[in-house]
Amino acid sequence: MSDPERLAQIFTALGNGIRLELMSEVAAASNGESRSVSTLAAALEISRFTASHHLAVLRSAHLVDAHRDGLSLRHQVNASTMTCIEDWYLPFVDTSAR
Repeated sequence: MSDPERLAQIFTALGNGIRLELMSEVAAASNGESRSVSTLAAALEISRFTASHHLAVLRSAHLVDAHRDGLSLRHQVNASTMTCIEDWYLPFVDTSAR
């Protein structure tokens, strides 16, 4: 997938308030810890079904990675995708204005 196509997929996935909140919650985990669907659903006060649906969209866009821990599916931010976003937006940032 080309960079414009990948970025479009990423920004489409992030174009939903619940998914933005989920990304924030997943990113808030300290020291690269992962978060379970149940923990994320409780933090946002949404059903596990709703959380699972939105996390699947984020996984599809490679914004989060998931791994099984027993019966639980745990999520963490995909650092390479965050780097892709950073590489795209940095040229727009005027660092001299800081």
